[in-house]
Amino acid sequence: MIKPSDQKKEKQIYEFCCEECSFVIGYGSAAMLMQCQEGNQEHIKHTCHEHPLTLIMMKEDYGPCKLCDVIIRGPTYGYGCSPCEFYVHKSCFELPHQVGHHFHPSHFLVLETKRFDPENIPYCQACGSLCRGFRYQCSAYCAFSLHIECASLAPNIKYIGHTQHLVIRIDHVDMDISSQGRGWACNACGFDIDHQVAAPFLRCVECDLNFHEECDTELIKHFSHQHPLVLCDNEEEETNDDKFCYACNKLIQAGPAAYICNSCKSCYLHKSCSELPRRIQHRLHKHVLTLVYTAASRQCKACCKYFNGFTYNCSTCNFYLDLDCVSPRPLLIFRGHEHKLTIFDKLYSNQMCQGSCNFTSPNAYFLRCVKCDFNIHLWCIPLPETIKHESHHHSLILADKLANDDYEDEVCDICEEQRDRRECAYYCAECDFVAEFSCVRSLVLVCLKENRGDVPLRVVSKEAGLTIKDCFASLTEEENKKIEDICMDIDKEMEQVSGTLSLSSSVINTSDFSEKAPNYYSDETLLQLMVTLRRSYNSISSLGWDYDGVDEQKVVNVGGFKISKKLAPILEKLLSKYGDLADYALSLSSGLKNDFVIRLCEVVQSMYTTVIMEISGELIFNWWYELKIVQHGGIRTDFAFNHLKSIVQCHYTIDHERDKDSDLYQLYVKKVQHIREIDEQTAKLEEHKKQLEEDNKQIENIISSHPNEKSKRQAESLSSALELEMKKAGEGLL
Repeated sequence: MIKPSDQKKEKQIYEFCCEECSFVIGYGSAAMLMQCQEGNQEHIKHTCHEHPLTLIMMKEDYGPCKLCDVIIRGPTYGYGCSPCEFYVHKSCFELPHQVGHHFHPSHFLVLETKRFDPENIPYCQACGSLCRGFRYQCSAYCAFSLHIECASLAPNIKYIGHTQHLVIRIDHVDMDISSQGRGWACNACGFDIDHQVAAPFLRCVECDLNFHEECDTELIKHFSHQHPLVLCDNEEEETNDDKFCYACNKLIQAGPAAYICNSCKSCYLHKSCSELPRRIQHRLHKHVLTLVYTAASRQCKACCKYFNGFTYNCSTCNFYLDLDCVSPRPLLIFRGHEHKLTIFDKLYSNQMCQGSCNFTSPNAYFLRCVKCDFNIHLWCIPLPETIKHESHHHSLILADKLANDDYEDEVCDICEEQRDRRECAYYCAECDFVAEFSCVRSLVLVCLKENRGDVPLRVVSKEAGLTIKDCFASLTEEENKKIEDICMDIDKEMEQVSGTLSLSSSVINTSDFSEKAPNYYSDETLLQLMVTLRRSYNSISSLGWDYDGVDEQKVVNVGGFKISKKLAPILEKLLSKYGDLADYALSLSSGLKNDFVIRLCEVVQSMYTTVIMEISGELIFNWWYELKIVQHGGIRTDFAFNHLKSIVQCHYTIDHERDKDSDLYQLYVKKVQHIREIDEQTAKLEEHKKQLEEDNKQIENIISSHPNEKSKRQAESLSSALELEMKKAGEGLL
């Protein structure tokens, strides 16, 4: 609507106004706007200006674009608001308001039209110069900004100094961008990149690395280290004895190239380790594994070795695989297990063989199912009875073991080195030629995996095998250190309690224990008693149980544990009554689990064979100390400690020193002796019954081994007659 102005001057002035709002525009401005819009159809609202912008033909230069600050050179099309003298490039006007950009893939970038405070102008992450005009900004406020021009850049240059990614070339002159920059330095030569002279440079935005165009030193930014790593030729003739790769923990050998951190000076990375893929799919695990760096010690789920450095990890399953186990290992089908087994030269942490094995050796190759944690020695599966080896002209026959007492040492005739006489071997009796198992292992595997013809298989007999003492002796240095640390912790605990007890506590007051129910005793009360016992018996050692003389028995496999035949019934009953004793000892190696379970069974066996009347304070202390070691190891011991408290109460109900000379006391001593003799005779009777069963089996085998029915009937008749001969003459008479 056009109406006269309220101003009363020499001539009447007209203006345009809106009937619905208070918008008013002067006649002259309206005429200019109508002239600019004549013949144009597009009037578009944009976030960069309060008024709609009109597409116009700019026949001459229109000054700087309000978006990019670059001069609008005519003739060209552009968008503008003539009354406000606000003009922008058509290309700038049509920029998308939100983009996903490869320089910042984690968040979207939005077109930011507000200008920053002069003291808080951001830097462009691509070229390093100030973003004075409009820019793309991270929508999540990551302080990530890009010039409008730099947002169109794409890595397209293969730079010899940085082969991980393509890089971009920044040239402030060509891009018409202010060269006032952040003061970056060249990551190859270390000298500054001078933005003032506007010299072109190369940049990897992803790694935040910058290079002079003339610098060609190879450099990478690796995920495992916070600084850039520079490639060194490493052409020294001698081995770098003090330089280790932080990924694989192996020496930086002379010759192969390696990376070094110039900032840390002591960080080295093999070039081969730097090129390992970040994600792999491995047959030993169902999920994708990611390469990570860990400074803490981890256990490889394949070979059970503890390590640090690079590892392939599944964070969902807490699965770790060291670099040595990433390479595919040979597989073998074993009828005793549902899955294919992986062949390992060695398993760490004393993994137990789950075959019929009573033997251990550092040369014992393992077949392992990682999924089921099933392990069996290669020589515990059926092996070919004969093989043909290139080092000898006769066939070699499998021998369970070869030991010549005339020689102190046994030598393998293939490698001519000392061999373990307890191991199975392949042997030519005619030539007295012996090949140790490790020297023919590859040939044995070929026979097992491929067609071996008519060669039969058999299982090696290992009667002279592992003893309890061997189990203890096979513990690693790290495992023995773990036991020593546990003993030190127990001793410190006792020393702290000892300091709180008065000197008068060195004499045991039996009334303190006889009147209390077993469940009354707390662990603290029992600990105070043990401190008092150690004061009373100066001969008590703090080293726990003495295994000398009791650990020579051969071991058997019970519930996945190696245990002596004497202790096997004890462990079977404990597992049946209390379940998995090591259910919560997840961090323990199998060797330590086995050690602690043996200690627990030794204590239970000692309790089971000792009459309470004959128990001494020293024996009570040793029981308690061994149980504490087992408890600290994470093995379940609550039932054993509760039983020990019952024993303590029962033992201290009587003052043995005062009552031992009484007639009643002496009669009970004799009664104990009779009970012990009955137990001994019962044990002998059980042995005789077992032997009788073995005799009956042998009789049946002899009868069934006869070649024809006639001789078999004759043997059965003789057996029946002999059964009658065994009876007492008067049997059935009364």
